[in-house]
Amino acid sequence: MCGMEADGNKATGFRSMVVAQFTGIGLQKDDNAFVKYNQEKPSTGNYDDRTSVDNISNDSRARYKPSYRNFHVKVSNNSFIQAVSIFAIGFSEHFVTENGGDISLTNSNSNFGANALTSVGFRTDTFSQDNQGYITHIIPPKQVSLQKILLNLDLLMLPKLIELLE
Repeated sequence: MCGMEADGNKATGFRSMVVAQFTGIGLQKDDNAFVKYNQEKPSTGNYDDRTSVDNISNDSRARYKPSYRNFHVKVSNNSFIQAVSIFAIGFSEHFVTENGGDISLTNSNSNFGANALTSVGFRTDTFSQDNQGYITHIIPPKQVSLQKILLNLDLLMLPKLIELLE
């Protein structure tokens, strides 16, 4: 079970919304939802599931199977959410942006999940104000000799030393 999804492809006009005080609890107790990396030496690269690990849902080293992926808030396809006081507890992914989704997240919390913030893909077109810049110069960092740095530190410490000697 997931929380809220804002999909820009399912809306027309301004694809924006405000969500406030939205708490979701997605603590998964199904042992079928998890796998654990097998630590055998030499490494086999295999994962163990509930058939070989007892009570795998309570194991901190267990990870969600991709087929059990769930989320609390998902913003996708050029939609925008202003989220205030959102609390996500125990989901595989708490706050997700996909394909140009944008989220302004304030005063919110994420606990006991696999990933607090996840972003996949990118926005295909830019905002007009973001498409105006160009590079004019590349200024490399200046090289400062170690001797100058030590000299400057000595000058800073000299008044302190005189004060201590008096």
